[in-house]
Amino acid sequence: MFITVDSNIMLSIFTKDSLYDASSSLMDKYHTHDYIINDCIYLELGVHFTNLKTLNEALDALEVVILKKAEINYQIVLSAWTTYLRKRKFVCPSCKKSINPVCPKCRQTLAYRQRILADFFIGGFALVNSDAIMTFDPTYYKNYFPQLTILD
Repeated sequence: MFITVDSNIMLSIFTKDSLYDASSSLMDKYHTHDYIINDCIYLELGVHFTNLKTLNEALDALEVVILKKAEINYQIVLSAWTTYLRKRKFVCPSCKKSINPVCPKCRQTLAYRQRILADFFIGGFALVNSDAIMTFDPTYYKNYFPQLTILD
């Protein structure tokens, strides 16, 4: 079984943040499977390292492989991205309440993107190249990639 490991899991392990124990538990729980990432995840992780050699060593220690020649179904990615753009809204990152911000001067409703295209590229990658994804962002993947198995 191939498992895509989302960058939020990897960053928790590398930075030993408040989700470190949960990340470690997930990695331990599925340790008999093959862990993979794509170039987007690799680059998201790379900014937290002084150089790529150090990142590569950390990935090797966790037995995480970068799939450089991965398959991708661009239609799935674009479909999910388009759906997101059509129904996007402001969501408070703390309490998750939806709000409709309005400019105090002209009263125009403000548009804001809380997701980036790379998030959808990761979802599309996981769907085509792995059997499941390990992430702390299951709602996003359930909403935009409902066929994707999410491990918890």
